Amino acid sequence: MKFRLFETYRPMIIWSAFMMVVAGLALRVLHVLLTALLLKVFSFSFSWQLLRIAYPYAAGSAVWSDGKVITVYVLGTLFFLGLALLLIRQLLRLRVFNMKLRLFLTWFSFLSAHLFFVGLVAGIFINDELGMAFSWFFPSLSVRAAIVLVLFGISLLFRPLWVSLFLKISGSRTAIETYGKKRNYFRPVFLWPFVAGTLLSLPYALAVGSLFWVAGILALSLVALSLSVVSMPEKTPRLLKSAFEFSLSRKSGLMMAAVLAGILVLVLFF
Repeated sequence: MKFRLFETYRPMIIWSAFMMVVAGLALRVLHVLLTALLLKVFSFSFSWQLLRIAYPYAAGSAVWSDGKVITVYVLGTLFFLGLALLLIRQLLRLRVFNMKLRLFLTWFSFLSAHLFFVGLVAGIFINDELGMAFSWFFPSLSVRAAIVLVLFGISLLFRPLWVSLFLKISGSRTAIETYGKKRNYFRPVFLWPFVAGTLLSLPYALAVGSLFWVAGILALSLVALSLSVVSMPEKTPRLLKSAFEFSLSRKSGLMMAAVLAGILVLVLFF
């Protein structure tokens, strides 16, 4: 059954995994740029990489203050939560009609909305990026763990929203008209691509030597795991009027591989 499902939705699975990785890299680049801008405002010394910021922590620790920590790491991260809310608003209203762009924006909003949470999960043990702010204000490991558990509980309340948004990727109402079909569709549009996208994303984090980013990528699995057991909505989500079916040609497959390899080379050598 699962193999037949994989064969049926294979092009969509590959496109979805690709869009997840691209959305994750785009979010990472934007987050790094915003953090660099805020560090520049406060005249911090740092070295900039495409996917990471490095600076002499010991040398700069004396100039940090509560306000600077909050602005750079907390507000800088929460900015993307606000961006995700704006995107979700448009996606729910079906304002995005190109399905591949819609898939990218759905993944981008999903990752952006959980950026703060996964940063705190990674920050429980790793004192870097948002983890610096987390340990700065909450030195106790047990307190940090308790805060993460509360936020995880809050994230569970929004699972139906994400299920609905990913089901809206369907180009056919008949593909998700029953509860069982919704469950079968959600696996190839979200769950399987998430696993593949996670594995594909790890080399980029390892390439820049960011253990915090590695921990953040793995922490997102907590959210994905919670979505794997959520109930499907009884009501079929409103879809685009025009039918759409994902296809995968040799040319598009080579394009995906070239994009991912090109970004990795750029990260390794620049």
